[in-house]
Amino acid sequence: MIRFLVRDSARWGIEDYLGSWGRSMASEVGLLTIEGLTSVRELSRGTYVLTQIDDLLRSEREVLQSVWEQLCNEKGVRLINHPARTLGRYLLLQTLANQGSNDFRAFRATGWAADLRFPVFVREERFHTGSLTSLLHTQRELEEALGHLLLRGQRLRDLLVVEHCDSRDDQGFYRRYSAFVVGQEIIPRALLFSTHWMVKGATKVLDDRRAEQEFEYVQSNPHASWLRGVFDTANIEYGRIDYGFRGDRPQVWEINLHPTLVASPTRMTRRVETEEDLRRPSRALFFERFEAALKELRAGSESGGSDPDGPVPVHIGDSLAARVLSERRRESARAFHRTAVERAGRWRILRPLRPAFQKLASILAGPLGRSWR
Repeated sequence: MIRFLVRDSARWGIEDYLGSWGRSMASEVGLLTIEGLTSVRELSRGTYVLTQIDDLLRSEREVLQSVWEQLCNEKGVRLINHPARTLGRYLLLQTLANQGSNDFRAFRATGWAADLRFPVFVREERFHTGSLTSLLHTQRELEEALGHLLLRGQRLRDLLVVEHCDSRDDQGFYRRYSAFVVGQEIIPRALLFSTHWMVKGATKVLDDRRAEQEFEYVQSNPHASWLRGVFDTANIEYGRIDYGFRGDRPQVWEINLHPTLVASPTRMTRRVETEEDLRRPSRALFFERFEAALKELRAGSESGGSDPDGPVPVHIGDSLAARVLSERRRESARAFHRTAVERAGRWRILRPLRPAFQKLASILAGPLGRSWR
């Protein structure tokens, strides 16, 4: 049995896969919520895939670390993605830049290098929300953007300032390649095209010719050796990498530890349905390989020992469980605040106040800039 550890709010990712392309795996794949780990007293033997490590709270990471240590030496247990050794977004980008692999750098918004190369953009470190800003071309624009984000409830320590890497091809298109790692297997997933630097959602361009190019990429797996090296550097055995090319140099954008497998039926628009039809050959090939790789994960745990029967006792201390609860409450309060501010900003009655907020952001930008220069 393979169990994916996910947040309760993210169950739909695996459940939608098991209800569509993954129906044949439904009896072999299950879910275990990260929220429920603090009350678990025993766990069945099998393969555990730890996802969303990069957006966990500190106390939640400690819970996963404790569970890992209690399971790692048990027969018939295989563990994927170590909660402490897996590199998150910031550490991964920092490592690749220091190695000379990436041509751009990322800095925490609490401080950046004096030789920061513009343009830049700002994004969250933990979450996969894309860029929170447009491209920012000067120090002043960056400072004002951070001031606005502070007013919207963001915290500087949660934000990254990322140098923009221009990866347009000779026809002016940005290409975003995506590939999965599942255990030892590298599986190409998608090739997306856009004239916008954020290759996401409505900015994508898809036609018959580009669908054929995507299929060729998925079929040929041309970057497998390089991808294996990146995943090894990040200590990741399950996840999806997004990358592009600057000239002939590959550039890593991020690795998502809980990637979307299928388009959610609730998000299926006519445009998405048309895209899915064009990409069906690529999808079929990907899911065929994905299923085979999952079966290898399961086989790895089944061959792990001579006595795989019987659950493994686990224990999470009361003090750690209490810290998890306290930290989740604080995080929920911050999320509520951010959502309230975002919604209030769209209220028509508050539109006359926008110039005042603009001025306040500019005022904040001054001391912020002086403290970081």
